[in-house]
Order: sequence, then C-alpha cells, then structure tokens
Amino acid sequence: MNIKITLVNYLLDRIYPFMTKVFFAIFIVLAFIPLGVAKLTTVEQLQALKLEMVQLNKDVRQLKTQGNNAAEQLLSLYLSLEVNDKFDLYNVKVVIDNKLVLNKNYSDKEINALKQGGVQRLYMKNIVKDAHRISTFILGTDKKGKTYKLAATGHFDNTQSSSAIELKVHLSATTEKVELALLEL
Repeated sequence: MNIKITLVNYLLDRIYPFMTKVFFAIFIVLAFIPLGVAKLTTVEQLQALKLEMVQLNKDVRQLKTQGNNAAEQLLSLYLSLEVNDKFDLYNVKVVIDNKLVLNKNYSDKEINALKQGGVQRLYMKNIVKDAHRISTFILGTDKKGKTYKLAATGHFDNTQSSSAIELKVHLSATTEKVELALLEL
C-alpha cells in the first residue's frame, strides 16, 4: 500500500506541473476567444492556439534581429581608377580589424570599365559600431610590366552613422606615380 502511495505521489510530482501549464494555456485560449467562436471544438481551439504561438515566435525572432542590428552600422567600400593606361589592376585585398574581408581578382573587362570612369562597389555589410582600422592592398602592373603593390591604411568610426569609403587609385600630380588613397565619403 505504501509503495502505491509513493508511486502516485511521484507521478503527481512529475505530471502536475505539466498539467497546470496545459490547463492554464487552455484557460487563456478560452478567455480570449470571442463568444461567437467559443463553440469551437477543443482540437480547433488548440490549433488556433498553435497558430498564435507560431506568430508570436516569428514576432520574437524579428525583435531579436532588430535588436542585434541596432549594434551594427553599414559599411560600403568603393573602388575607382584614375590612371589612364599607366596601371593595370589585377587584385584588391581589404582587411578590416585584422580580418580579411575581400580578396578579388580582376578580368580585363572589369579593368577597362574602371578605366573608363566606372566605380565598383567592393563591399557592403553591417559591421559592429565602433572605431575600426582598414588596410587595403592593390596589386597591378605598369606599361613596362613592372609589378606594383600599393597599400593604404586608415581608421574610420561608424558609431554615429553608416560609413562609405572610396579606394581611389590615381596618378600623383607631382611625380606621375600611381598612388592609393582612402577617402571617407
């Protein structure tokens, strides 16, 4: 007899918390269903509750996403060439906060488009709001076939607003050498 009571107490301890949650959920559903819909069967009521829970879950996920994005700002990087025919670009690497974010090789068609005044969007992503360090490396050759490696490093702060940076490959006005500049737009 004592074993049966212990078993019943054990089952009640395990089942009771679960059953109270189920009864509470059913009570909530019944309390908020309009009177005209109250004639629904229990199965229909549970399906309605399930649909409400799915919608609530979607709303919670959306709020979490919005909360995560609040700590980030958009960073856009652009590339332009103003070198006439004195420099042929073939690779661009971008490192932000010691992390390689871009490594792109260029085709002849892309290089010609850039030389004709085109501007290419290299990178557009959300990054953490903070002060950041950007390093860029550009490889190319001159008309004589000599390989050039251009590098530029800078800092930008995107805590207040989104950042846009142009990687500008141009000829120096005084020395006629190819240079790389980082311009915050």
